[in-house]
Amino acid sequence: MKIGEPVHYVDATERVSGRIEYVLNLEVPNMLCGKILSSPFPHARIVAIDAGEAEQMPGVVAVLTGAELLENPQVRARFGPVYRDQGILAIDKARFVGDPVVAVAAIDRDTAEAALERIYVEYEELPPALTLDEALKPDPVTGNGPPLVHETVMRREESFADIILRAEDGSNICNHFKLRKGDVEQGFALADHIFEDNFSNPANQ
Repeated sequence: MKIGEPVHYVDATERVSGRIEYVLNLEVPNMLCGKILSSPFPHARIVAIDAGEAEQMPGVVAVLTGAELLENPQVRARFGPVYRDQGILAIDKARFVGDPVVAVAAIDRDTAEAALERIYVEYEELPPALTLDEALKPDPVTGNGPPLVHETVMRREESFADIILRAEDGSNICNHFKLRKGDVEQGFALADHIFEDNFSNPANQ
């Protein structure tokens, strides 16, 4: 191989012909099947979980909840790139539709899916914040603050020590950073045209 020559995938033919073996397709002896029971609500407190019937089913090896993960000192129950605010399984409440609540491991897919149907979760529905404005502004009728995704600031990851964070309890804002350069008022005064609007962009750090 020389610089400038094209390099081909060693498994290119297998990829495009659909013959490549992915981990998802791998089967080994005594392999279990895992299934997740997810939240049907965008925002709800988890009042109780009754998985007793599912645990007693033949073929069910394990049923796991977020509370059990939290109690295990060998498991980091929450994760996140900057704040550890995402539960492997929902611990106190579900924060979006599809939030994983209970995990089941069984000898096959049918048994795992049947076990999910025998798990009872009691939810207390909470008002959701479905838009950015709803997450930041108080309720115009009651004057109360917005629905909080997290009531308290979660522990942050040590690997991002260079990021200056100013999160506060009782707010959905995890960081507020201002950048000012030059004389803004002078810039407006010298401008031929001024366009005003609200602009947003994805996270860039």
